[in-house]
Amino acid sequence: NDLNTIPFSAIEKVEILRDGASAQYGSDAIAGVIDILLKESTDKTLVSLHLGQQYKGDGEKFKLGVYHGINLNKKGFLSLSADLHHREPAFRGGEYKGTVYYPSPASYPIQQRDSIIALDNQKIGERGFDRRRVSNLGTTKLSSFGFLMNGAYRINNKTELFWTGALNYLILTFVNVYTLP
Repeated sequence: NDLNTIPFSAIEKVEILRDGASAQYGSDAIAGVIDILLKESTDKTLVSLHLGQQYKGDGEKFKLGVYHGINLNKKGFLSLSADLHHREPAFRGGEYKGTVYYPSPASYPIQQRDSIIALDNQKIGERGFDRRRVSNLGTTKLSSFGFLMNGAYRINNKTELFWTGALNYLILTFVNVYTLP
């Protein structure tokens, strides 16, 4: 499951249950369980903003979350959460320094290697190869929007109606990855 489909503005707390979780959740929970508890507070509007960037000057991030809780006649609640998330790619691949189209073994004389490197650089320019984009060992560009509605309403002492609905939209943009010959 993609935990990013739950807007962070809707989360009250996260509980990690280890070891004895199988007693409560059955044999599927032998390794443990993650409980994500959603907010139930009413008559509140919360806005959160998170801005960040990777240490090398790329991978800028922007997250905006809004939460609003509504009291339903003191018998229940309705909570509405929406998040907007945008992340620029972070590149960690470095620059490929070797030849791309022509072999240049170390056993060749320096003058011959230099002419092969010059020929290789010419071919790189013609084909539009980018030495800094051989592979993207970082993160991709991402834009997403999520909306979550959660609520409950007590009908009588023995019956409670509850609901949760979510809507998500995600755009991932992959960086070109070149395969070296």
